Amino acid sequence: MLSFVCPVGNVPPAVVLWIGGISFGEVISFIFADLLILAILNIYRRYYGLKMTTAVTGLFYTAMVATGYAVELIFGLTGLAPDRASARMPNQGITWNYTTWLNIAF
Repeated sequence: MLSFVCPVGNVPPAVVLWIGGISFGEVISFIFADLLILAILNIYRRYYGLKMTTAVTGLFYTAMVATGYAVELIFGLTGLAPDRASARMPNQGITWNYTTWLNIAF
């Protein structure tokens, strides 16, 4: 809740957690947890007010937990959860390519 990375930025730590032994449903909940960041909740509070922010926070949290459980049950029962042994962290670092130069330019 203290920092915002964006859901894509949560994928590498989620892979580490997955390799470390947490369940697949917990990995999905971890990725969705980026919706409950203090900075974003503060924006919701300013824009919508405290009452609506509380409702949205509760809804997001409930959706995160329910989705994690649903994924865990469905993927566990059907055998669709990925194999931990095949999970790998990407070993490619920062590269200088056309995307880097376009990011700097724009």
